Amino acid sequence: MKKVKKTKDHKYLYSFFFLVLLMVITFIILFNNYELANILEIIKKADLIFILLGFLLFFNYLFFEALSIKTLLGKLDCKTSLLSSIKYSVIDFYFCAITPSALGGQPMSIYYMNKDKIPVRKSTVALLINSSIYRTVLLIYGIVILIFFRQDICTNNNLFNILLIVGYIINTFIIVLFFLGLFSKKLIKALINSIINILTKLKLIKRDRKVIDRYFEMNINQYNLAANYVSKHSLTIIKVFIFNLIQRGSLFIIGYMIYRALGFNTATIIQLFAISVLIAIAVDTLPIPGGMGLSENLMIMLYSAIYAKETAVSAMLLTRGINYYFAIAVTSILFIGVELIKITKYKRKKVGQK
Repeated sequence: MKKVKKTKDHKYLYSFFFLVLLMVITFIILFNNYELANILEIIKKADLIFILLGFLLFFNYLFFEALSIKTLLGKLDCKTSLLSSIKYSVIDFYFCAITPSALGGQPMSIYYMNKDKIPVRKSTVALLINSSIYRTVLLIYGIVILIFFRQDICTNNNLFNILLIVGYIINTFIIVLFFLGLFSKKLIKALINSIINILTKLKLIKRDRKVIDRYFEMNINQYNLAANYVSKHSLTIIKVFIFNLIQRGSLFIIGYMIYRALGFNTATIIQLFAISVLIAIAVDTLPIPGGMGLSENLMIMLYSAIYAKETAVSAMLLTRGINYYFAIAVTSILFIGVELIKITKYKRKKVGQK
């Protein structure tokens, strides 16, 4: 177990350094194309009240994720305090933010839940359901925007449109896969076998077939446990769905707070909200930590319809500054705090044993 944890630690460390490298490259390119002094001057004039509301919205995001985790675990007879649930929320956000396609959050959350005596089987089911609801909420927001508000954020940028289509397809596929797994073990098994066969023929999978089959069998079993949970606790699922609506909405509203902070009030909250949602759909599934580089450029491009050129860059820096850079800084500090508490407890335990 320690060896596995050590390997994972190295992977996350590499992800973090890769993220820092991407960050440096992004800002070098950015400030070579725009006048830094003008950007900073615009930022200095921003209304602090709206900036603070933006920060509060991020903490609201963590709080409602914690409520979802606490609610789901509670129904699995794993009673956790709100503080512990916030800890899992912080760990999930931090490791999702620094790993490609946000794949690091769940494994690390499960690891820390296991340290708190929550069985892996139960934590996996809880996080699987929460993750699926989280994706479903994003897709619902995205579909509503596509149907009713697409004209508000029209763009002829081919790259963005391609990423958006790919994002919709991947998110839809993942959600459909989840619900298939809930209601038909045979169907999900047949579908996964077909995908594995295609990928094997294309030589995209090179691992031993028995190992792959064993891995998917284990995951299908987790789906069955999740299916039983959903069928028995439909009201809890609705409750967690509402929590996820508020959670995801909290981050998407930050862009509007920045818009107001910069002294504007012409564009609607829906326009700014829609931009954030569509960027999330376009970059969330890409193998780039936090969509670094791409998110910034897409945001500037979409903000250009609302702001003047350098104001668009300032708005991007403030929005990403809160919902990503500040978020990583805060969650990394909190995560270090969690680790220090764990080390202190371990040392005290050792001293007590002597």
